[in-house]
Parts: sequence; structure tokens; C-alpha cells
Amino acid sequence: MSDVKNYNEIIDEILVRVEERHGIMLELKKIVSENVLEEALADLKAAEESDFAEIGRLMQMAHGASARAGEKSKIMKKLKKF
Repeated sequence: MSDVKNYNEIIDEILVRVEERHGIMLELKKIVSENVLEEALADLKAAEESDFAEIGRLMQMAHGASARAGEKSKIMKKLKKF
């Protein structure tokens, strides 16, 4: 289960990055001209999409690790019976 915990920690770190970007976007909207803003927002949104894709991949890996741990547990229980 430590793999699942590690994946969840990484996901939490990515979500913090996403929240920080949202804060940056709000600040940019307050102080920057429209042309510069559009370019900066496009870069931030692309990074956000990349982060969400990474979160999806990590969630799949966490699910796989959980399934493997379950299978190992079943095998260990069967071996203990012998």
C-alpha cells in the first residue's frame, strides 16, 4: 500500500501547483494588459492540462498498485494455509 500512498502524495502536490496557478491567473488579470494576459493564460492552462493528465496517470498507477497488493494478500493467505 506504500505505492498507493506515494501516488496520492504526488497527486496532492500536483493539486497544490494547480491551485497556485489559479492564484497567479487571478493576479495577472488584475495587473497585466489583455495581450500579455492571453499569452500567459494560455501557458498556464497548458501546464494545468498537463498536470491533470499526470494526475490521471498517477491515479491509474495507484489503482494498479492497490490491485497488485490485493492479489499478493490473497496469495499470502493461500500460502499460509499450506
